[in-house]
Amino acid sequence: MKRDYWPTKDWKLSENQFTEEEKFNLENIIKKEYKNIAGIVVVKDGYIKYENYFNGHTIDEKYAMASVTKSVLSSLIGIAMKNSSIKTLDEKVLNFFPEYKTSNPVKKDIRVIDLLTCVAPYPFESINEPIDKLIDSPNWMKYSLDILADDKGRRTFKYSTIGTHIVSGILTKATGLTAREYANKELFNKIGMDIIPPYKMEDYTPNFIFGKHTKGCWLNDPQYYTIGGYGLNLTPREMAKFGFLYLNNGIWNGVKVLPDNWVEESTTKSKYDYGYLWWLFQYEGMNSYCAMGTGGRCICVVPEMDTVVSIVSDYIPKARNRWVFIKKHILPILK
Repeated sequence: MKRDYWPTKDWKLSENQFTEEEKFNLENIIKKEYKNIAGIVVVKDGYIKYENYFNGHTIDEKYAMASVTKSVLSSLIGIAMKNSSIKTLDEKVLNFFPEYKTSNPVKKDIRVIDLLTCVAPYPFESINEPIDKLIDSPNWMKYSLDILADDKGRRTFKYSTIGTHIVSGILTKATGLTAREYANKELFNKIGMDIIPPYKMEDYTPNFIFGKHTKGCWLNDPQYYTIGGYGLNLTPREMAKFGFLYLNNGIWNGVKVLPDNWVEESTTKSKYDYGYLWWLFQYEGMNSYCAMGTGGRCICVVPEMDTVVSIVSDYIPKARNRWVFIKKHILPILK
């Protein structure tokens, strides 16, 4: 797509905003059915078409991304491929951890791409992943590698936050930088997002890790590996910029940030409705893909509509599905 405008710190508003009636109807749905939504940014044709914040939240506020973090991590693996730090996604995971010893042949055979597509074997169901045991572990990476292929299972889809922590470790082993440091250098700095400073973890209890006082950072584990599956904090506009990068095939203001074909490769459906740490959907026959986080965090990209939607929310358990909200109440306005 040819662009005559690229957002940096600020983002220009579209000349064609949602009408007052469209705003009223959308915000009425939010108040009735999606009360925990904190902010929404809708970008179409490179400009903000709608933006609003709710429940006392503001435009510059940073929000915990939860599992939206995974899709950002995926992009960093692509960048490491472009920079030749990672040669192939078929490389064995344990090649990056020569200090880790095992006699398990299944574990030795797991590839980087198996972690990106969540088909690595684990001894748990997706809904019962032992994140509490990971947090309680004194060495998160060792725990993550220990539990990997513990059941010598088959390669079937099993959504895994623990697997993405290994991906973060692979990135560090390959580049010599933590995921946070690598993102600052190779991603955030290049697309006009805030640089994320180091953050000293004071505690590793769930209340601290998921607490409000961690805003503005990207959390790390006890060995200083950046947490792979959650822990990143962004503003809704920064989320939209990340989606905008993907919408433009990894190019920002003429600069290639992601490698050739990475966006297509990482957002193309194979056997499951999942790419390289992206959820894949359809809207009226059009492909779309979303970074999804528990509680109602979301970055949604619909290439054929030249659209990016970012949503942040206050955490509540079992929040309504944001893809359903987007396809029912936002995309119809943009058609």
